[in-house]
Formats: sequence, C-alpha cells, structure tokens
Amino acid sequence: MRRAVILIAIAAAACTPGPGTGESRSRPEIRLVDEDVSLLGTAIYESDLVSARATDLAKPNIAKNAGVRGWVTTKTSDGWTVDFWAPGADGPESKYRVQFSGGHLTPRHAAVEPPAPLDADSIAMVRAVETAKKARFPSCDRRYNHVVLPASMIGRDGWLVYLLAAHQRHGEVVIGGHARIHVSADGTRILETYPLSKGCLIMPFEPGPAPNAIVTSTLVSDRPLETHVYISLLHKLPVFVSAGGKLWKIDEPVRGTGR
Repeated sequence: MRRAVILIAIAAAACTPGPGTGESRSRPEIRLVDEDVSLLGTAIYESDLVSARATDLAKPNIAKNAGVRGWVTTKTSDGWTVDFWAPGADGPESKYRVQFSGGHLTPRHAAVEPPAPLDADSIAMVRAVETAKKARFPSCDRRYNHVVLPASMIGRDGWLVYLLAAHQRHGEVVIGGHARIHVSADGTRILETYPLSKGCLIMPFEPGPAPNAIVTSTLVSDRPLETHVYISLLHKLPVFVSAGGKLWKIDEPVRGTGR
C-alpha cells in the first residue's frame, strides 16, 4: 500500500501549482484503454472467476481416486460449463461438471456417470494448456492458474493460453509474472510466447479509503495489457498504467464478452 500511496502522491504533485508562479503545471493527459484490450481482460476475468467458483463447488465432491488432472472452462450460449477431466481410454473425459447459467447465479454441479468424453474443442484446449506450460517466460515462484480463449479474439487461429500467477494471500496484487501463449488449433504447438511483464512483481496492497487505485507501469508494451484490465476487475479498483510515455486509466472495462 505504501508504494501505491507514493506513486499516487507523485502523480498528484505533477498537477499542483509551481512555487512562486501562481500557475498550474499542465495536467498529464489520461487515456482510456483500447476496447479490444478491455474485451480480452474481461474475458480472462470472467473465465477465471467461474473456474474458481466451479473448483470450490467440485473439490469436496471429487473422489481422491478419480484421477482428475485439471479443468476446462467453455463459454456456452447461456453461461459457462467447467469440466473437471481425467485421462480416459480414448482421451480426456469429464468426471465432474459445473454449469453456470442465468448470470452465474444458478450453478448446477454433479459427477458425470459414466465419465463422458470431452468434445473436440475441449480436448484441444486441454492440450493447449499442457503445451503452454512448457513455455519459458519470467515467472513467479508460486502456483499458476490458466485461462484459454479463442485466438480469434485477436484475429488469429488457435488458442490464447493465459498463465496467471495466482493471488495466494490477502493484501497483495500480482502485477507481473503472467504470460500469453499462442498455441495452434490442435493444441500441440506453441506459436508465440508473449511475457506480459519483464519479471515477477507482487505489490503489497490493502484496499481502504486511500489510496483508491492501483498504479503501475509496463516495459513490454506502449499501452496497457489485458492483464491490467483483469487486475482492475479482480480487485475492483481503477488501475493507472504508465506505458509508452503516456498515462492510461482502466476504470470500467467492457463486460459481457462473448466468444
């Protein structure tokens, strides 16, 4: 929190009157994040949110001997489906399923008996995650979550696998250590590895009456990234990003994304 307070104070000082002049210095222009970045960040947040909620529902009900290896989260016409999968004779199969509909307010969850094979897209997403985990990037020494989105969201083929350093305790914001991995449509090849920061950065932060925003910078882009939008939504706070010699504000990201 102290770092955030200092950064906000510096930004405010840049707009105060100069000593003895009686004139105000020019206020820096604050730019809003691009809509495409906002859509990506919102999609990451929504998928991560339903995956976490599904895990909370499924974990007490999945037998320890079920062999569950992971989860795959897919957008449906009326909500989301999260399948917890295990290796089967003919490929990954769903052992437990959580379905969200009606704005995520009415989750249904139950064991899948007998286990059902995943569809072709879900299998490709499972493969994409396993492939993306082999990528090298400046990471954090902690647990990682994943989000898989269609690469069509940025006009490409295949999948975008986001490897997200997990928030593990109250009072911290994980700013750096995330990565975007572009994987082929069949999930077997890494096409591009894009680190979303130069290294791991975890900022101590306690929400309260002041400060009321997160302030950071990026050295890997001249504008904010989708993970800055994700962080804003996750912590329910505006994020100010210094990038490309400009100051950007993420306050009300685009919601209700589709695929």
